[in-house]
Amino acid sequence: MSWTNLNGAGPFWGALELAMTAILGLAALLQAFEMSIAGRSPRGLPWVKGCLLAWLGASFAGIMLEAAPASAPGDRLYCFPFLLGAGIPMMLPVILALRRTRTLQPGRTSLVAGLGIAALAASLLAVCHPFALSMVDFAMHLAGMASIVLLMVGIGQRWIAVRP
Repeated sequence: MSWTNLNGAGPFWGALELAMTAILGLAALLQAFEMSIAGRSPRGLPWVKGCLLAWLGASFAGIMLEAAPASAPGDRLYCFPFLLGAGIPMMLPVILALRRTRTLQPGRTSLVAGLGIAALAASLLAVCHPFALSMVDFAMHLAGMASIVLLMVGIGQRWIAVRP
């Protein structure tokens, strides 16, 4: 029996990063919808923060413990457009669903929803990532995820806010 190497970082670290991003994405989206209901407290936010820290820890451990093989200089640049290409289409259904809830905290809800979308896009990237993570590559992943979160806050906040 052979283990499929999901992203070149070794079966354990690749599978752990994939699992952590998927769990983070689902937890953040569930929390965003929970926060969007008036009168509900953000009691699941510590779980989202814990998932985020677990993903960061797994990513850093994979970078430090696994030697990243040499890759072409431009390979690391493809992760950023992949994340945007996977994340931006996810924004529309999430915005439309959150718009129906008419949240009282549109900025905070958009931020958590953006984190969920970014993490789910990163989990898609983890499935087809051709080489082990390096610090430069991980920085590109963080930049792509931060861009998705900022776009979601900028666009989503305006669309899901309660209008008088």
